[in-house]
Amino acid sequence: MLLIAAGWVAFSYGLVAFGRALQRANERAAARASEEPEASPVPDQPPGEPAPAPAPRSRFREIFEQALGLILALAVIAVGSVLPPLQRLHDWTQTHQRPLLWITIPFGVIGFALFMGCAIAMVLAQGTPMSRREIDEMDRRILEWSMGPASARASVYRNFGLVVGTQVKDSGSFADIKQAWTTRAWEFSPRWRRMFLMMLATALLFCGLFGSLFVIAPAGVQLLLGGAFVYAVARTAAGFARA
Repeated sequence: MLLIAAGWVAFSYGLVAFGRALQRANERAAARASEEPEASPVPDQPPGEPAPAPAPRSRFREIFEQALGLILALAVIAVGSVLPPLQRLHDWTQTHQRPLLWITIPFGVIGFALFMGCAIAMVLAQGTPMSRREIDEMDRRILEWSMGPASARASVYRNFGLVVGTQVKDSGSFADIKQAWTTRAWEFSPRWRRMFLMMLATALLFCGLFGSLFVIAPAGVQLLLGGAFVYAVARTAAGFARA
């Protein structure tokens, strides 16, 4: 109960701080825009050709891939439910469920709070305000990611009233991250300090969520979650090794 209350308070304060950060970033960007002179257009400059739109995927293929993924997940759960080693592991996690949750839940809470703090710091440092069109486009992409392209095309999503948004863009390849770690870039670069803190927060949140679900899940679902966790860690480690 105390962990739930503390997590809710941290989440609420994080949202308030994030909203204030959006407002300050928008005000700072508006002040910079009013101070900078408008750039004069370059004469006789040919307009750039728009990039070709990706070919839409067929709805049948999307449904087939979703059905295949569901069948594979159900098969893994069924296999995990009858394996004796997984049954013994499930019995052990059920016996020690409370102490295990006292480890995994704080990992998730700390990871979420640290991630929110880094996100707010990025907004304060380099956030730029978003237009109404950009916000609607972001919502459309989220809807397409959650429902699938075919379902999203058949749906309508609209924002009404006041909408405020700020965007922050930052990226780094595995090679860049390895180079920054080798040169200890976090000691003198705020950008890499935030980047490494966000990576740590993502790892804590990922382990906390997966660990909590693993502890309370049945044996078959434990096999599915464990396989997904090992796959994600292996792909990340392979990416760093190849960089």
